[in-house]
Amino acid sequence: IEKRYGVVYWEIGNEPYYHTRFTPTEYGRLFLAYAKAMKAVDPTIKLAAVGEWNVRYEGMKERIPEQLREEAMRLEYANEIGVEPRVDLDPMQTRKDGARWWPTVLETAGPEIDVVSFHFYFAPDYELPRMSESIARIRDLCREKISGRAVPLICTEWSMGDWVRIFGLQRALAVAEAAGKMIQAGVMMSTYWPLSCKGDHERKSLLDSWTRKRTANYEVLSLMANTIGATCIGSSNGDTGLYSLATRSADGLGITVYVINRSGRNHDALELAFQDHHPEMFVAKLLSATRPDTNETTLVDIPCEAGPRGCILKLPAWSMAVVRCSIRKSSRTPQ
Repeated sequence: IEKRYGVVYWEIGNEPYYHTRFTPTEYGRLFLAYAKAMKAVDPTIKLAAVGEWNVRYEGMKERIPEQLREEAMRLEYANEIGVEPRVDLDPMQTRKDGARWWPTVLETAGPEIDVVSFHFYFAPDYELPRMSESIARIRDLCREKISGRAVPLICTEWSMGDWVRIFGLQRALAVAEAAGKMIQAGVMMSTYWPLSCKGDHERKSLLDSWTRKRTANYEVLSLMANTIGATCIGSSNGDTGLYSLATRSADGLGITVYVINRSGRNHDALELAFQDHHPEMFVAKLLSATRPDTNETTLVDIPCEAGPRGCILKLPAWSMAVVRCSIRKSSRTPQ
């Protein structure tokens, strides 16, 4: 306020559901108190409640029986200040009938929640294939608990989980697919984490923590950011080893299609078909690497042969193609 930064969006707390300080009811009440105080100063701000991607999750404190919560809070605080370097609270999380985080928070604080924020850490073989459904469940729950208005969804922290030990472009292609699925799900904005970090988080980073060189994670997200259209349009593919995202330009005269190949198989003649019309002037680029576990990627122009329904291109294993074309009828769907 004093420095007039003009910050509009404020998220209340950082992953309080992974700590012993708040049950979902307590967090909801805290959110109401913050909303009252902050909007008294600036009624134009937007406040976001935060929760996990899983609508069935209760939160750590809710999972701990009441008679153990005081000791759990003591242990967690001792760990945070370095008195207890090794603390495992998992054995305390035995309660099975606790209130779930998101339904309770939305019921408690719904009238004051302007934005719903979720954090999403995933594995490419489990959470990623279910990402669209997980986001849809959050949106459906918001519609159920907050009537009369649509609440935007944002993802203020996302990446692959610490437990996932894949590297380089193989990891980055899953990151690009996750970004695409959030776009397709209508997530208003998202924040990838981290920019740069050492240790177990190094493989997640956008910049190498030692050299500051761009990683493959950076390259895929940068490529998408610099080529994406204004509107997401429908796309589908018949090969389960491929993922596709299609967007349309603001003037409706251009389409950009992303095709990600994480299958480990080469596609020597992949057809990109457009329904009911013939697009023009194809331009294609390919992001690839000499091996999937390296961050040393290359981005090159590739041939894109016009076909009767669209175009045909080669898509090597562990690569991402970006195909752009001009079009007269802009309401069609690529497949």
